[in-house]
Amino acid sequence: MPVPPKGSTILVTGASGYIGCHTVGTLLDAGYRVRVTTRSLPKAEYIRSLFPSHAGAIEHAIVEEMTAPGAYDDAVASVSGVVHLASAIHIADSTLPADAVTEAVAGVTNLLEALSRSPGTVARVVQMSLKLCDELGAATPAADKYAAQKTRAEQAFWASFEQAQPTPKWDGVALNPGFCLGPPTLYGGGLDGSSLYVLKPFLRTSTPAELDEAIGNFVDVRDVALAVLRALETPSAGGERYLLSNGPLFGNDIAVAAARAFSPEEAARRALTTPHDAAWRTRRLKSAVVTDGSKAARQLGIRYRSLQESLADTFAVVLKDEL
Repeated sequence: MPVPPKGSTILVTGASGYIGCHTVGTLLDAGYRVRVTTRSLPKAEYIRSLFPSHAGAIEHAIVEEMTAPGAYDDAVASVSGVVHLASAIHIADSTLPADAVTEAVAGVTNLLEALSRSPGTVARVVQMSLKLCDELGAATPAADKYAAQKTRAEQAFWASFEQAQPTPKWDGVALNPGFCLGPPTLYGGGLDGSSLYVLKPFLRTSTPAELDEAIGNFVDVRDVALAVLRALETPSAGGERYLLSNGPLFGNDIAVAAARAFSPEEAARRALTTPHDAAWRTRRLKSAVVTDGSKAARQLGIRYRSLQESLADTFAVVLKDEL
């Protein structure tokens, strides 16, 4: 299938989020123009402020409600590629609105219907998803609620290709990242609103349960952004689904990184918990669930950053911005 030509305009929905900001920067550096959708003008202006040298290559479209009829009609005009990152809720939301999953499905359906009505030349759509969450309830962790609505949206994404008549002019790629680490850049700052909320227990005294927790499989957010670029540019990626992961992440890994990042005086002031030694991780890995991200590395040319690099770069921003 054709891919978006260099210098053309790529639409990025949900652009003010953690992955979104990094994705916009990566696309701009690769020579594309980017049209961002956000719920408000301040968020669009924030994105532009992050990339002053590319300000002339950034456009915006305000989409206050992604399920509203025709919400994306103006946004999709004359774009050659689409990256759909927008979510009904963010990963740290402690509550799940009754219609969050329905809204996520309606959002992607609404976007694809707008593309089908557009006379433009869209070549590829990249859909961001996450791991599967089968059942939801009041006790479901926030991250799993977030994953559920992303998963249902991806299912709707693929169903649209199977059901569409006539066959869509574009093809699709799905990316499924693990738990993202790396420098925070999202609108509003802080750690809440992104996967980096998991750092918070390790900025103070941690409990044994927090140290021992298997958080999931991690990936650096900058590698996710690069995967988006490669998914757009690689002809053979059309119709594929990629897991983005570079191994398990435990609470103790974050505690180790925090101990390295903070000065002894600051660590004492925060009363940071002494982490387990390296032998603990070696033992823990024997029973860890590992997600295989090698397909993306092989087919999209992704060279994953190490856990140590990702955590060190994350904490560098946490310290600099006093998060």
